[in-house]
Amino acid sequence: MATHTLSPTPGIFEVEFDKFISERRQVSDRLYKFLHALVMVMTACAVLFAACYGWQLGENLFYRLIIILVAVGIECSLVFFAAIQYPKPVLLVFGLISGTGVIAISMFTAASFMLSQQFAQDHKVEELAKGYMQQLQEDAGKLSVANAADRGSLAATRNRFEDVLFHFKDSQGSKATAIYAQIAKTTGSSVEVVSLYIRLFLALVFVSTTIALASYLETVYCPESLAKWIDQEKRRQELIKTAREDFAAIGQGRQVVHPQASPSTTPSLTPASRSPRSPTHDTETNGSNASRYERIKEGVKAGSIKPSVRGLKAQGMSQATAEKYLQQMRDEGVIQTDLVMAA
Repeated sequence: MATHTLSPTPGIFEVEFDKFISERRQVSDRLYKFLHALVMVMTACAVLFAACYGWQLGENLFYRLIIILVAVGIECSLVFFAAIQYPKPVLLVFGLISGTGVIAISMFTAASFMLSQQFAQDHKVEELAKGYMQQLQEDAGKLSVANAADRGSLAATRNRFEDVLFHFKDSQGSKATAIYAQIAKTTGSSVEVVSLYIRLFLALVFVSTTIALASYLETVYCPESLAKWIDQEKRRQELIKTAREDFAAIGQGRQVVHPQASPSTTPSLTPASRSPRSPTHDTETNGSNASRYERIKEGVKAGSIKPSVRGLKAQGMSQATAEKYLQQMRDEGVIQTDLVMAA
């Protein structure tokens, strides 16, 4: 999120443009959109993780919603702070963790897959026993303890469970946890400790990658994003220019007419993209506004009508209409401010 501040002097577009280019490097539109999509995917995954965790923690629906909203807000704030708040050294650390961590995770995933396949080959009987126990569980779920006819079947199912568990009581791990068991065996640690450290590392890499991607987007631009920045910068420079002119006019005692404001003596600012309302749209005059204004203007040029509020009011108009006519003539260069004030 690029931010700009109002400089004390009018900004030059070329200077701002060179500054924008020097702080970023150009990438293709396709890569820029891909990075945006990747940040959205990572953020969505983080939000889903937080939401699922909050759902499990909540005791009822109300508390679950509160925990989910807090968790989701934290994950969204993470991306926001990554874009504008964290200092560059911190972002550099996250980038290094992400860059090396994704390589480690990729290797870990490949090794996990190969070890799971090896585990299935070395423990075919155990895998068959697990399938058999799963079938027993499904069959037992169809029986009811309250039904006397099902009690014998439930007792038989329980005995079979105990036999299978006793036969494989020394077996450890499964296809999904084979790599944890292998690392624990190699390092002499418990499977629980190994699993804890590996999952903490995975979480660290996940969060670091999200932060690194969000911050990296602020260091690149593409032709499409550059065009949007140019449009925004033009509007910003025009707004600054208009504001300076209006404040200068207020400082000189002149009234700044807002195109949508009602007639008032209170100065107001008007955007540069809009011109002051023409006197022909004055609701306090009759239908011949155009010809009347032209007649007054010609009289001012000829010197028969004084270019002042009093002089115009003498022609049978209100003070508000006189002020609008004078403003319009100033905008057209017919009269000058010092001449009006003197009159």
